[in-house]
Parts: sequence; C-alpha cells; structure tokens
Amino acid sequence: MLTRRHLLAAGAAFAAELAIAGRVLALEDAAGNKLNLPSPPRRIVAINPAMVETVVAIGALDRLVGIGGKVSYPEQVRGLPSVGGALGFSVEAVLALDPDLVVMAVGTDAAAQLTRPLSAMGVPIFLATYSDFASILNYMRRLGDALGLRDGADRLVARMQGTIAELASKLKDRPRLGVYMETGAAGTAAFQTVRAGHYADDGIRLAGGRNVFTLAGPRQVTVEGIADADPDVIVVLASDPSLKPEDVAGRPGWTALRAVREKKVAVLPRGFMLIPGPRQAEAISILARAIHPEAFVP
Repeated sequence: MLTRRHLLAAGAAFAAELAIAGRVLALEDAAGNKLNLPSPPRRIVAINPAMVETVVAIGALDRLVGIGGKVSYPEQVRGLPSVGGALGFSVEAVLALDPDLVVMAVGTDAAAQLTRPLSAMGVPIFLATYSDFASILNYMRRLGDALGLRDGADRLVARMQGTIAELASKLKDRPRLGVYMETGAAGTAAFQTVRAGHYADDGIRLAGGRNVFTLAGPRQVTVEGIADADPDVIVVLASDPSLKPEDVAGRPGWTALRAVREKKVAVLPRGFMLIPGPRQAEAISILARAIHPEAFVP
C-alpha cells in the first residue's frame, strides 16, 4: 500500500527539493549518484546481506525497519519485515515501511527492480558498488556519511584494514600461488569461478594468491580449462557441508590436475566468503590459510 508521504512526494518531489535545498545534506552514494537528505535517515530498508550487515556494523541497527534478500546475519535482523528475495522485490512492500533511505547494491536484482519506481516516488536511495576490497571500504565510508555515522564507518574500515595489514605481514615472504576458486558447480562437467573485476579476484590477491582465471570472460569453466590454467591450489567454496577435498579430487578427469595430484585442494564453507560486507576481511584471512597454510603454523 502506498503511503500518503510517498504519494505527495511523487507529485511534488522537485518542489520539495527546492524548498529544502538550503538545509539538505548533499552527498554522493558509492555509485556517484547525488543523494540529498534533509537529516540522517531514521527508517532504513537495506537489501542484500552485505548492505544489511554494513548498516548494522556502522551502528544503525535501531534504524533498520526492513530487509530484503537472503539475510540471516546478524541474528537481530531476522525478525524484520522482508521486501522480497529470490522471487522478486516489491515496491509496495518497501513503501509500506515508509523508509527515508533504501540501501542497495548496483548490479543486483533489487536495484534493477526497485531503483526507478522508488526514485519516482521520491524515496532516497543509496547505491553501493564494489569491484575490489578498496571499493568495499569506500562504500562503507560513504554510507557512514549518509547515515551521519562516519565515526562508526571509520572504525569498521580500520578494523578491516588492520586484518589485511596483519595478513600482509604474514605473507610477505611467500610466493604468489596460482589459485582456482570454485564458487559453484553444475554437475561434474561445468564449474563457476570469479574473473577480473570481481571483488573476490582482489581477495585472492590479498590472500597471497593469483587468480588463474583473471582475464575477463564467462564465469563458467570446464575441467579442461582448469587444466590449461594449471593452478597451484584449488579452493572450492561449498554450500554442501559434507563435501571433502577427496570428493573434489575424485571428480571425472580431475586427477589430471597438478593441484589434485599434489593434494593442494581445500574445501571451505561458502557461508559469508562471497558477501562484500564487514566480514570480507575475515573471509580473505580464511582464504589465505587455504592458499598458504604453512604461513599460519604456530
């Protein structure tokens, strides 16, 4: 159901913007879009796990009124109203929560479905964008500015930078190993990985590795393509908790891979490894232990 505030905003958004032009907080979101806020938002809808986790980590849990996407962390947000997920996102569900800011990420289904209609209704939108670790930190700082919580964002960023700095110290004398990171599998013949321009590609670098599929191209690869890339280490991000390295090694044709023969196969729980939010530095640390386990021996 459309609220009265949004119906009025749709008809008078431009006039309202002129009226408050002298007292708005003028910002840019992480995608470079202008964001004019009359005051720090108090009713936030955050969509997708990374955006929800970041809003909470910055210090705005008490301002969250709704979430969207497959969100299960932190536990405190699980009971909040959802505005959609895998089957789509509802403009009406967002408007019913009367938000004064909606936080989303560029390139997501939510942004594709909600940005234009919500903007037309006068709802402020913050769009995050992230192609590497530095851009994750950048959107966090900008979101902190938008929420009037830059100190909280700076503390979050400093913790994440500290984790990566400590990691760099541990890895400084280690060779940069070629890594095939598997993010999904369709049966036993087609597999998914990350390419250049994905934040996980940068995560591999920060973890002391080199993505063997760094060139731009399709995410899907074959065992023949993996063999041609000849990784030193194979890291599988698994949704199945029962999957073991020997299961990966036993796939048809995989004994041809040098990393398999040398037993350089690691299986990690997918969990938060591919969530570009506050736990991304921790994810990179976990990845580093899989690539360079010898660097973490006490």
